[in-house]
Amino acid sequence: MLFEEFTKKALLGRGEEAVAYTSVVYPDRVIKSYNHVQESREKLEEMRDVASKHPEIFGKYYKIDVERGIVVQEKFTMISQQDADKYVKFLNLREISDYANKGFKDEDMDDIFLKHDAFNMYCSSSFVESDTKVVEHQLESCTEDVQKFVKRCKHVCDEAMKLIDKGWIDFGFQNIGFDKTGTLMLLDY
Repeated sequence: MLFEEFTKKALLGRGEEAVAYTSVVYPDRVIKSYNHVQESREKLEEMRDVASKHPEIFGKYYKIDVERGIVVQEKFTMISQQDADKYVKFLNLREISDYANKGFKDEDMDDIFLKHDAFNMYCSSSFVESDTKVVEHQLESCTEDVQKFVKRCKHVCDEAMKLIDKGWIDFGFQNIGFDKTGTLMLLDY
């Protein structure tokens, strides 16, 4: 089955670690081929031993072949750039000391990419406590759908870090999506 899936595929995207394909045989699945199997071995073993046992956070895995560096998992609906921008525009970076201390110029503070970065840092608990309080205070004035989305992101990220026992993960809009029930999941870390 795996050989048939892998030979009939459509390129979905390329990341630093892997190339992702949509299965032509099973269009609700994604096939990831890891570029450097030995360097990715620890992550592949984590997927097999931890992530695959927690579909409520990571989605469903159909196959994880550590030796060949191939993963078959549930396909997610990715978050659009427009929605991602909507979710992060509440961040006021001028109030966040992590960014002020890194020497960003004042005109950079409204840059949407920096806001995405700040959102990722907030969700992965990379902010100092005072910055976390600023974000949580700003979140109070957001619409209910933004609040719900951000809280789910924070929950998913916190749970994933506990499960795989890491202090930080690559949590960003490129690594999250919605399963077929509309539940936000972490598709990569």
